[in-house]
Amino acid sequence: MNKLLAELDYAMISLKRYKFNTIFTIFFTYIVFVAIYGGGSLAGGGLGGYFKQNSVAFAIGYIFVIVVMSGVGGFAGDITGYAKTGILEQLFMSDIPFGITLVIRNIATIIVQFFFIASVLLLITLTMGIPFAFNPLHLVILLLSLFEVYGLGLIMGGIALLFKNVSSVIGALQFFFMPLAFASIQEPWLWLVPITPGAELMRRVSAGSLQTTDLLFFVLNTILYFAIGSIIFNICLNATRKRGTMGIY
Repeated sequence: MNKLLAELDYAMISLKRYKFNTIFTIFFTYIVFVAIYGGGSLAGGGLGGYFKQNSVAFAIGYIFVIVVMSGVGGFAGDITGYAKTGILEQLFMSDIPFGITLVIRNIATIIVQFFFIASVLLLITLTMGIPFAFNPLHLVILLLSLFEVYGLGLIMGGIALLFKNVSSVIGALQFFFMPLAFASIQEPWLWLVPITPGAELMRRVSAGSLQTTDLLFFVLNTILYFAIGSIIFNICLNATRKRGTMGIY
């Protein structure tokens, strides 16, 4: 608990101390949405009509893009940062297991992410006229989605332990996963795909069409990807120890 409070305190101090960066990040994220959604809405033909009719779905998809960008590279980014500063090996020798340290740091990141997401959603709702009605289930689904994406992040974190710098791979995967945030579940097998089920459930909550079985499938999907990520991370961790390259960057 003390470690979590320390990470939260560090995150809040960073947000306050670098106010310009915090405000710019929120504003830039909002401006990108305005540019994409506004441009699409003003387009002629069926494209403009599609954006106007599916404004809530598009806003939810955009929020999930933010989640994907943060989650997929979170663990790997932390590990690369630790390796660059030369403290990776020291963290493995601390009283707190390294995996717990990563999880605690990313729980703090999740809390900060909620602040950014809420700020961007508020700006979108107030200025763009998109009728996004908040439901507590939105928060539950978003939290589960973050854990699902962090399962993917653990895989990248494990690869980062082995190769230390995987920024190019992370960038490629982030763009690869982005379309999944806007996809719709039309076939049963799509429940096995990452990211798409969470975005789909958010849309169904907004439309009032969520079923209990939908939520059950999504919980199983989240557990599956987080478990796979944890297993692969531990395999990579053991391989790094055997190679003796933990402290080498």
